Amino acid sequence: MIILTLNEFENYYYVKAVGHSGNKNESIICASISVLLETWRLTEISLEKQSIISSDGFLEAKVPKTAISQILFVQLCIGLSAIQKQYPSDISLNIGG
Repeated sequence: MIILTLNEFENYYYVKAVGHSGNKNESIICASISVLLETWRLTEISLEKQSIISSDGFLEAKVPKTAISQILFVQLCIGLSAIQKQYPSDISLNIGG
């Protein structure tokens, strides 16, 4: 199970991802989530100069609110929601709760 938490606070966005889905290195679900999260992370690092560290099956970040980070956060929420709707038994997604 992949557990995803995304929240918007007054001054920052919070993103946390924990876990795997299926067999490691064999799950299209895990790969899909990883691509979205890694693209978001690398774009934040490149455009916003954020330091976001991730490891195998784990990512946690607090990103200051900017115009760019807002667009990236919304895009991440949309992508993760689309995958979660296709695989609800493999992904727990909490946005803003």
